[in-house]
Amino acid sequence: MPIATGPLGRLLELMSLPHISVGIIPLMTERETVASAGFWIFDDDLVALETPTASIQVTQPAECQLYARMFEVLKNSAVYGRDAGSLILKVLAELVQ
Repeated sequence: MPIATGPLGRLLELMSLPHISVGIIPLMTERETVASAGFWIFDDDLVALETPTASIQVTQPAECQLYARMFEVLKNSAVYGRDAGSLILKVLAELVQ
């Protein structure tokens, strides 16, 4: 089965754009918080979550603020720039072996 390396290459391309910031949390990095489900912050009024059984839209301001704070904490565990690019290149090299 072919390995889809295209999305990682595209991510490397996007990282070179001045208005794009990509942060990657390395696998074994200790974090102050862990999200129980993936979430997307659209703005101050909408956060979306995906669980195995449901799609959830959070619209209560206080709850949206909780996700914004969690995102800020998670950002502190991420690597950016060259370090993030190096992680992607390492994964690409492992995939094509």
